[in-house]
Amino acid sequence: MKGFILSFITLLYFNVHAQTYSSTLKDHEIFSFMDGQLKSKTLKHPRSIDSHVISWDSSILRDSTLNKFFTGADISFLVKQIKNIKKDKWEHKFPAARLIREIPDGSTQSTAIFSYSIPLLSVDKKKALVIEGFYCGLLCGGGAYYIFELQIDGSWKRIKKFKEWAE
Repeated sequence: MKGFILSFITLLYFNVHAQTYSSTLKDHEIFSFMDGQLKSKTLKHPRSIDSHVISWDSSILRDSTLNKFFTGADISFLVKQIKNIKKDKWEHKFPAARLIREIPDGSTQSTAIFSYSIPLLSVDKKKALVIEGFYCGLLCGGGAYYIFELQIDGSWKRIKKFKEWAE
């Protein structure tokens, strides 16, 4: 019985402290943010999510928009997070969405597929930066960068949308 309890505690510890997506952030920090967004519809509520993670380009961190929301220490921490991303595919089962491994031929706006970057968090974990993109068929798609702020109730509020693009 003691062996079972010790194994259970060890397994629980590694699940809570796992770092499979980033060697800077814990998985539960990433999933807590993403699950919350997908449930709350702060980001567009997708029915389907592309399993491919949108890659970060660190040049975005030179955008002056970020200086209004993130400190110099935060920007350095964001750079560190980008350098320490370890996965390029979502493997987590999001409760409010379905992972799509391959974008189907003939996808239309009614079957829009959304893509997300791994969220980057400020040093104090009270602000987040994420990329959201969507694909809805030939010449149909777009996306933007979003900044979120943690609210007192534990939810995240979108406070800025910038660098929007469309196809």
